[in-house]
Amino acid sequence: MNFSRVNKLITQANINNCSGFMLKDTKNIQYFSGYTGEGAAIISENGCAIITDSRYTEQAEKQTDGYDIITFEGGKYLDTLQDVCDKLNIDAMCYEADVV
Repeated sequence: MNFSRVNKLITQANINNCSGFMLKDTKNIQYFSGYTGEGAAIISENGCAIITDSRYTEQAEKQTDGYDIITFEGGKYLDTLQDVCDKLNIDAMCYEADVV
């Protein structure tokens, strides 16, 4: 994990009254985590996670350091995202506007 980059993103999220940040753009996910697969990166002061499906779990585990790797299954992406937000105490999330 690039702590300097992550800390800057957390600071930006806090300025915008968010307790976490969600990245969906693969270039941004790679920039902050090193992971080059599909999914989402969740970044907060309380921890970081990559949410992906089972096709990319092994890749995410190999390419990241300091991120929890969370695999969603059976179309349960939003439930998994909610679980991660609960675990990391995220009550308001910033995101990349041009990716939504």
